[in-house]
Amino acid sequence: GSIDRGADMQKLSQYPHEAEILFPPLSSLEVKKTKAVGGVLLVQTRVNVNLRSPTIDEVIAKRYKMLTLMCEANNIEAKQLLRSQAWQSLLLDESLSESR
Repeated sequence: GSIDRGADMQKLSQYPHEAEILFPPLSSLEVKKTKAVGGVLLVQTRVNVNLRSPTIDEVIAKRYKMLTLMCEANNIEAKQLLRSQAWQSLLLDESLSESR
């Protein structure tokens, strides 16, 4: 189908004599056939797009959510650590040594 072809960029290309295309996000190339012609390897490929794969926006949103939750957890853990007896003792010891 047309989703497997990529977007034709020939009209926008700096080299319009070349057939340039853009592949859809999260796509891959499947090698269909190879052959050597005069010292050049020709590789016939097909673009594969997994329609079940998340979109770029979904991947970014999932990553943002994961990083946000991780930062919130780190913030909670740091606050708990700063309130802990061990940290308070360390701060007290340090302030006593500075006052001497």
